[in-house]
Amino acid sequence: MAVATEFSDPLQQQIRTADVEQQGFYLGAKAGVASYVDSCITQGVSCSDTTFGYGLFGGYTFDQLFSIELSVNDYGSPQARGNMSNVDVNVRGAEVGVRFALPKLWRLAPYFRVGTHYIDSEQTLHSPEGISRFGYNGWRPSLALGLTYPLAKRWDLQLEYQYVNDIGSSETIESDLGFLSLGVSYRFGQPSWGGISDKTISDADMDGEFELISLDTLKDQSTPAIDSTSSALERHFKYIQKFSYDSYQLEGRQQFEKWLVTLPNEPVDIIVIGHTDSIGNAAYNQLLSERRAKAVEKMITEAFKQRHKKINSMIIQGMGELVPTDVNDTADGQASNRRVEIFVIYKQDVEQ
Repeated sequence: MAVATEFSDPLQQQIRTADVEQQGFYLGAKAGVASYVDSCITQGVSCSDTTFGYGLFGGYTFDQLFSIELSVNDYGSPQARGNMSNVDVNVRGAEVGVRFALPKLWRLAPYFRVGTHYIDSEQTLHSPEGISRFGYNGWRPSLALGLTYPLAKRWDLQLEYQYVNDIGSSETIESDLGFLSLGVSYRFGQPSWGGISDKTISDADMDGEFELISLDTLKDQSTPAIDSTSSALERHFKYIQKFSYDSYQLEGRQQFEKWLVTLPNEPVDIIVIGHTDSIGNAAYNQLLSERRAKAVEKMITEAFKQRHKKINSMIIQGMGELVPTDVNDTADGQASNRRVEIFVIYKQDVEQ
């Protein structure tokens, strides 16, 4: 039986206990199509019940489950044209609601929101007798369903359908309101842009970032351990590849190649684990960590092939922001967390 690799246990423990906090404010804008249900029911009247609408929204996320959200919206101006009169209605609204997160679907984050909507509508009637205006103001229940997709570190794309029940009165438009919109939002509450280091990683930055680690790396840095029930000796080497902010482009490759020539020319098993800092959306960071790991996988494969070194197996995994190696509230800590860890494992049979 082969000796177990001890570095995997602390990693798995960190994954189980990690708490990805997404607390903070967000702000966004949206635009789309507003539809007034059953508003055009009069015969012989030219009626437009679909209009362009837009709005601003913002809120505070308390955790990954729910947020408090406020919005202000302009739902356009539905119109009706008759033989003797014309009607224009301007509809605006403000909503306060609670937004609940649903289980993720791939990179998509579904949600629903329940709230109350303050509707402010003004109807203008043009007739032979003159111009008459009527208004309606009141609170109405509302419901919304949506999906978000991470565009970048702090930016999300949002598709949403919102439904407001029974707006208006007998003197103004009487209708239910549906609003299908596409929007973008920006998340605050993470380390500020001023704390982000965008410097290019040079070869000098990589000095001291690789080491020989034994199976007892947390206890004894002397020689690799041999399990009494095992017929194999394992030697472990570790290399850390650094990355610039929000990037999976490889830098400092010459330093990696210098380290590679020091490795034994024997068949090897490799584990590649990608990581990010905690700035921005957790789903985006997960994708970024996977892209970093895959970029390193390609570099390793090419380098080993050029030197005629054999790879028995390679495991690729992205951990997102779950397993930091340093704090995320300083530029240096963020730079340390933007990394890919390469574990190189050699197995050698030994005599009993």
